[in-house]
Amino acid sequence: MVSKFLKRLGLTVNQISGNAEGMGFAISISDGYAYENGNKTDNITHSRILAVFPDNNFEQLTVKVMTLDIPDVLKDLSAGKPVKVKFIGLKGKIYQASNGDPAVSVSADAVEVMK
Repeated sequence: MVSKFLKRLGLTVNQISGNAEGMGFAISISDGYAYENGNKTDNITHSRILAVFPDNNFEQLTVKVMTLDIPDVLKDLSAGKPVKVKFIGLKGKIYQASNGDPAVSVSADAVEVMK
């Protein structure tokens, strides 16, 4: 069981990405849906970006980006070429998953493509 302390443990940008800017590489993108009473709806409310963070030992995390205003280059990541991005307002938390194990949830307000 996760302790009360762990339930409140937030993660900083640096802890998530390994850098102060929240930079990483977007690998894939999918739609994020709203939930009501624990059930998934058909209402798309955000984007989910699978990202790898080289500055954090190549950690792979899915970032819930709280906007549908996503740069066009990220809408088609099917070519298999990662895109360098910066997550704006990147934050995370550790929580207890339904199986009792600790898990990580990561979100951002927006995402920008870096050159």
